[in-house]
Order: sequence, then structure tokens, then C-alpha cells
Amino acid sequence: MYLNIIIEYCSILNYNICSNMETVTTEEASIITGHSIHMLHYYQRHSILKASVSIGKKGVGRRYSYDDLILLICIKSLADSGISTSRIKNHFEKFKKQKHDYLLSENKYHYFVISDKNMSPYSVDDLSELITKNKITSHKFIININTAKNKISAYINDKLL
Repeated sequence: MYLNIIIEYCSILNYNICSNMETVTTEEASIITGHSIHMLHYYQRHSILKASVSIGKKGVGRRYSYDDLILLICIKSLADSGISTSRIKNHFEKFKKQKHDYLLSENKYHYFVISDKNMSPYSVDDLSELITKNKITSHKFIININTAKNKISAYINDKLL
């Protein structure tokens, strides 16, 4: 079963606005990602995804970065597709251990491919190669990262207007 979330790519203008944005509050992250504030706190408590910045004691003043928002939208896509929270947590723990040296905000990565074993970002060319070599099976999910970028762009554009 493929999970294809396909929306047009961010325009260059929207991408530049988003990638240079400041962090957002938990309330704003909730609005942008569609997660409840309770779920964002749950992800924080259970180390699924922690806010990039915590100001004060016990996480008061949590702030989410652009890359945090992208990952939260991807988590929402997985959860909405019936993937259990424990499985999502396992994928994100493995993802963090891979110690990637890139930012999702870079325009290089357009997709997450999620299998039983790992979760990795891919460019359009890399994904095309996987498909061509028949390495995409029915047990993998494909999430379009640009969908997340578009959601963030829309929020920022509305906020700026």
C-alpha cells in the first residue's frame, strides 16, 4: 500500500520564506500541523519528537523549528494512515540514530520512504531510481515532504498578510 500525498512543490518565494523562518510556539505548531496541543506534549514526553528549543523549566516556552514542523506533518500523515504511535516512535528513533547531515528544509529532499526497518529522505531522482529498480514494495510508505512545506508556507503567508 502506497501513501502518496501529492501537492505541487513550494514556489521559490514560499520556500525562502519558510526556510528562513523563526521558530513557532506550540499553539502555532498545533495549527500548522493539525496535531492537538496534547499530542505535541505527548510526542515531547515520549521522545518521539522534541521541540528544537525549550525556554524555561519543564519545557515551558517550547518552540518548533521549520524542520520540526515538517516531521510533525509527516507523523500526522502516518498516524492518519493507521500507523501506531509505537511504530512511529520506532521509526523516528532509528531516523535520529542515522545522524543525517542535512536539513529537510533544503530543497534537495522531496520524499520520505518508510519501510519496516527505516525512514529516509529521498530526492526525486533517488526515488525514481528505487522505483525503477523495483525496490519499492507494498510494505513501504511514501510521504511527499513538499506537502508539509506547502502547509507551512500557507500558514506563514496568511500570517504575513
